[in-house]
Amino acid sequence: MRNKGFSFPTFIHPTAFVSSEVSLDEGVQIMAGATIQTGTSIGMDTIINTAVAIDHDCSIGKNCHLAPGTVCSGGVSIKRGVHIGTGSVIIQNITIGKDTNIAAGSTLYKDVENNITFIQKR
Repeated sequence: MRNKGFSFPTFIHPTAFVSSEVSLDEGVQIMAGATIQTGTSIGMDTIINTAVAIDHDCSIGKNCHLAPGTVCSGGVSIKRGVHIGTGSVIIQNITIGKDTNIAAGSTLYKDVENNITFIQKR
């Protein structure tokens, strides 16, 4: 649709908290109860779902989806096209490669490569 000249607004639910020092590209959707802290940037057409917590200085690429209850500690870098499953936790300074899927309930404590499905073994 963008190639045909359409543009998409950014939506922020009234119960979400978004720091004034956050950069949001076109088409970002921020759902109820989300918290996004200072120094964070969010790429085009990304969905920040219900009750997601994104701490300081994170970078989230375009076309990502952070499912409900995701927690990103400070300094996290999420490349384009990433899906993070419900209730996942990403500790500080982790990078998640492009086009990657993170299973629900995962805890990431090391970098994740491009183009994989990460399923945490319990």
